[in-house]
Formats: sequence, C-alpha cells, structure tokens
Amino acid sequence: MSSERVAKVRRVGPASLAVVIPKDWCRGNEIEQGDLVVVRYNGEICIRPLQKGDVADSEVGSDG
Repeated sequence: MSSERVAKVRRVGPASLAVVIPKDWCRGNEIEQGDLVVVRYNGEICIRPLQKGDVADSEVGSDG
C-alpha cells in the first residue's frame, strides 16, 4: 500500500509537535493506541510499527 496525504502539524505540549496518522493506515499496519513505533530521520521522516527484535537507538520519550 502506497499512499500520501497532507496533514497538519499540531502542538501537543511546550516542546512537542505531532502529526495524526489516519486510522485506516493504522489498521492496515496493526497499530493501536499506546503501541510503540519507530521514527527515523535521514532527510525524510519515516514511521513504522515496532517489531520484535527492534533495538531502540534511544529511550522512549515524548519530548522533541
């Protein structure tokens, strides 16, 4: 599945911003509220479900 949408960046705290992931995309990737995802930046931002065997580069955090 390849798809693209325009999304609004929202403030969720004094030091954090967020983008909402469409519900149908979450269902298609078996992502539910509270699940961890991998966020990678290498010139582009990539978000994918956390899978068994993934090793985090840093601690889970909510601040930007």
